[in-house]
Amino acid sequence: MQLEYYPLLEEFLEKLRSGNLNEVATKEQISAIPKLIENEAAVSPYTGKTINVKKVHEEMEKAKYKIVTQSPLYRPYVHDMDPTIYTWIIETMATDGVRLFVNPEFAANLSWMGKIFVIIHEIMHCILLHDQRGQGFDHDLFNQAADFEINDIIVDTTDDFDEKFVHDDIHGLYDKQYLNIPAEQIYAELLKNPPKLPPPPPKAGNGKPQKGQGQPGQGQPGQGQGQGQPGQGGGQGQGQGQPGQGQGQPGQGGSGAGDEKAKKQKQAQEDAAADQRSLAQKLGKIDGGRAGAIIDKRTGEQIAAASGYDESEARAGDDARAKWESNAKEISKTAQKMKEAGSGRGDALISRIGKILKSSSNWRTILKAYVGTALSPEKEYRIGAKKHLYHSDEYLRRGLKVKKDALKKVVVCVDVSGSIFSGGGGGKTFEKIIGEINAIIFSKKIKEISIIFFDDGVDKGSIQIIKPKGSGQIWIPKNVKGGGGTNFQKPLDWIHNEYHDAISLCIFLTDGCASNPATPKYASKFIWIVYDNFDWEKPFGKAIKTSVGDMT
Repeated sequence: MQLEYYPLLEEFLEKLRSGNLNEVATKEQISAIPKLIENEAAVSPYTGKTINVKKVHEEMEKAKYKIVTQSPLYRPYVHDMDPTIYTWIIETMATDGVRLFVNPEFAANLSWMGKIFVIIHEIMHCILLHDQRGQGFDHDLFNQAADFEINDIIVDTTDDFDEKFVHDDIHGLYDKQYLNIPAEQIYAELLKNPPKLPPPPPKAGNGKPQKGQGQPGQGQPGQGQGQGQPGQGGGQGQGQGQPGQGQGQPGQGGSGAGDEKAKKQKQAQEDAAADQRSLAQKLGKIDGGRAGAIIDKRTGEQIAAASGYDESEARAGDDARAKWESNAKEISKTAQKMKEAGSGRGDALISRIGKILKSSSNWRTILKAYVGTALSPEKEYRIGAKKHLYHSDEYLRRGLKVKKDALKKVVVCVDVSGSIFSGGGGGKTFEKIIGEINAIIFSKKIKEISIIFFDDGVDKGSIQIIKPKGSGQIWIPKNVKGGGGTNFQKPLDWIHNEYHDAISLCIFLTDGCASNPATPKYASKFIWIVYDNFDWEKPFGKAIKTSVGDMT
């Protein structure tokens, strides 16, 4: 199984990032990459420890079965992340809502209850729609915020886990102050005060084995002096020390050379592990919270292909969004029934899912309805006495007075300190959202829209006036960086000073993380679009709560 394909793997992965999987690689090419699940002795490219991936897989499947048989709350969703793909590319575990990715060394080091916890943790990433809610944020920091949200809910919902377990067994994140707090709000807190991560679990082994050492048999450490790898069974060989350190004699069944086929297979495994580690470095940190991450579907497809899974095996084309929204509704119903039956638990889970689902409705449809209501021509009807009604309808038309300038000015205020900008999504994400808003507003035949950018003040140099007959081109001010202070009163003061509050509509795009402004004269013509802050309460006007993921 000597693979000449491996030198081209990096080029293939680069193409994979931007193209369709079928267009850049054949099924045979991807299938040539050896799958870790087929190995009883896979060597970690990070620590040199030998992992029996088949055994790890059996234990993971037993943990899933335990959840299915013992947990009415989580069991319907265990197999909604399928297939399980073992890979060196991620640090712990991860899901893209379609597949479950497992680092076999991480899974091997978990306790029995630890395996159960992390599987539930990955289910909760999907149930809480973190793949949608996390768009536009720093991936690593949002995963930490999401871990606080998830782990607090799991501990609050079950008797099997507590704070000590999360810290000591999982080496994960838990803080009871974040119970009932959405990940978006936790994220804002972590931007100010980054969390102190618990120390990582100890790693066994002291490095990658040297060439020329024997393959592990079914006994004690392999043949030869130096850094032999442990065997897999109870052979009679003798050896000393921990894995990766011992000097021992071969156990029963050990082989130093092996046949040509075994050498090629071993080389293929080592090449695949090296390439996966290289891709992991390019992708950056996958799990900031150490309990299992959420990733986007495109990254999931990329990792699956680099781990030897083609489209048909990896369900690459699946879109799990609707499925997990449906699952979220079902788990909320189950939690409510369990609570009513006397468990006394589940309030945090029920509340969180309720707010998420409420916010994930189609913001464009809601905005169209709100804009239509706010911009309905204001009219005064002066209908004369009944004795005049026999006259022509011209009399009635003269009795209809349309207020002047009813549809003249709309102002869109954009909070550049929010996560659309500070999360790195800046230009493209904003352009899509503003484009939708403009299309909706101009469909109502507005004369002009003013777009103003603000944080702790209004950027007067970047104010844009867009008219329906013009190009409508929106440009992003070069100095928009985000992450600064926010003052909601400043843009309203600008509207007062420039337009004397004589506007038809104000649309306010923000993450809601600031003190509320004073109520303006046009409060009835005010629409808040608040993203990634599901607990925010409007001070006046109408509000649309959504997420950046839903908006794009």
